[in-house]
Amino acid sequence: MADSGSNINLQKWYLDCITDTGEAFIGYLAVLQWKSLKVPYSSTIFLNGDSKTHVSTRLTKPVHPVVDGNRIGWDDRGLKIHGQWERDRPSIEAILHESPKGYLKWNCFQPRAKANISFRDHSYKGYGYVELLQLTDLPWNIDMDTLRWGRFCSETDNLVWIQINGDTKREWLWYNNEQVDEPIIEDHRVSIPDVGITLELDQSAVIESEQKIYNTVKNLVKYLPGFDKIIPMRFLYSDETKWRSRGKLVKDNTALGEGWAIHELVDFK
Repeated sequence: MADSGSNINLQKWYLDCITDTGEAFIGYLAVLQWKSLKVPYSSTIFLNGDSKTHVSTRLTKPVHPVVDGNRIGWDDRGLKIHGQWERDRPSIEAILHESPKGYLKWNCFQPRAKANISFRDHSYKGYGYVELLQLTDLPWNIDMDTLRWGRFCSETDNLVWIQINGDTKREWLWYNNEQVDEPIIEDHRVSIPDVGITLELDQSAVIESEQKIYNTVKNLVKYLPGFDKIIPMRFLYSDETKWRSRGKLVKDNTALGEGWAIHELVDFK
C-alpha cells in the first residue's frame, strides 16, 4: 500500500449487536491524527424496543477493544459498556481505496459473531459484527458521491456489503464469507443475480438521519484548529441515514430465513 502524503491517520472501530427483538447497540471509537495533532473519539448508539435512539459521545482517550483469537472484548466504564463478541465466521478484509497519498483499508474482524454485552446496567445478547477502518488519505480524495454499507445475520447466513459510487462504481459483497461478483446493492434490497438470491430489507427503524460528518467535525474542530477549513462543503454537509431492518433472504421466491440488518447510505452530492 502507498505511504501517506496527506498528513492524516484515522483508525476507527465499529462494533454492534442486535437482539432477537430488534434492540440495536452500536459502538464507535476512533483516533484521528492530523499533522502533529491527535484527537480521540468514542460514542454509543442504542435503539430500544420502541425504536427510540439514545446517543452518548466522549472526546477522551478511548478504551480500545482487545482481540484474543476469535474473541473481542470491549470494556469502557466511561461509556458503561462491557461486551464480548465471539466470531463464528472467518474475518474478511479489502483495500477500498489506494492512491499515492494513502489508502483506506477495511478489516472485518467479525462478519458474524455471538455478542453478549452489558450496557447501562442491562444485558443484551444477539448476533454482532466488528470492523476496523484504517485511513491514511484525506477522505474527500476518494471518488465517492454515495456510500452504502450494511451487514445482515440470521441463524444460517450472513452478508456484508459496501458500495462506493462516484465516477466509477465499486461494489463488494460477501455471502457467507464468499465474495460475490456483480451484486446489486440498493437501500431496500441486496441481490446476487447469478444464483437468484435477494435480501429484502424493510427499513423499519431509522437509527440515525443527520449530517453526521458536520456534527462530528463541529465537536472536534477546537482540538484540530484549521481542519474544518480544508474540508470541501459537499463532504462536510453530507447526509447520512442508518437503518435497522428486518431482513428476509429469498432464493427464487423461496424463503431461506430471516434476521436483522444494520445498513446505511451516505450522500455526498
